[in-house]
Amino acid sequence: MPVLSIRGLTKSFDEKRVLSGVHLDVEPGEVVGLVGANGAGKTTLMNALAGFIPFDDGQLILDGDNYSPADPQGAIDAGVGIVEQIIRVDPKLMVAQAVFRQTEHARRPMVELLPRAKRLLKQAKLSIDPRTRI
Repeated sequence: MPVLSIRGLTKSFDEKRVLSGVHLDVEPGEVVGLVGANGAGKTTLMNALAGFIPFDDGQLILDGDNYSPADPQGAIDAGVGIVEQIIRVDPKLMVAQAVFRQTEHARRPMVELLPRAKRLLKQAKLSIDPRTRI
């Protein structure tokens, strides 16, 4: 059974139809990359999945239940996250906060984030202090 099913998803901006009847199944453990020409609707699809924009029609099914995030936090709470092509990061954040943004750890105190971020940065072979401002 797919962990995520997209059925007939549509989205328009004013008169311009950007998504038209999108169907996609994502199986457990599967990694999906979207590739296509500029304007093909990749970002729009991801923004709908991540709760940044509402879709006009269609159905999203996550783990067997209807899924329609009202906002990005609703998507995160449901366990949905995306790796964005264009990363939107608040310049007031510290590196440690940015590492965990849009995860279940995002609201944890800095004292908990710092050691975790240090480990991840070391694994990625990045020598940056996690307390550095973005």
